[in-house]
Amino acid sequence: MQGNRNWNVGYQEDALRFFEESIKPKFTSDNETRYIRVQGLPDNVLYGINNRRLEISARDLREKVFKPVIQDIQTLVQKQIEATHRGGARVKAVLLAGGFGRNDYLAEKLQETVGTHIRVRKVEER
Repeated sequence: MQGNRNWNVGYQEDALRFFEESIKPKFTSDNETRYIRVQGLPDNVLYGINNRRLEISARDLREKVFKPVIQDIQTLVQKQIEATHRGGARVKAVLLAGGFGRNDYLAEKLQETVGTHIRVRKVEER
């Protein structure tokens, strides 16, 4: 939808903010469809836009948005743990912080990656 003169910066920022604050930290492996308000864009079945809302299936979110990012995080965490072990230290926990760090689905996937001997914990922000 790039180039649509009705899709102004303010509308884009609102949609991105909603994704960052509501969808990203709260996403789970459920099958619930999510909707993002996309003011200024005309209905478009091809893009899943109807009545100023973008419809995103849980499958698309899981497979196209979150899966590649989580796989990158899993690889990074594995490498960090291996490097720590090579240095002679033992890893007891993986700490998650920040926006996506609050996501239970990410924590679950990382726990699967590191096994039961390392705890995955979310750091509460103040």
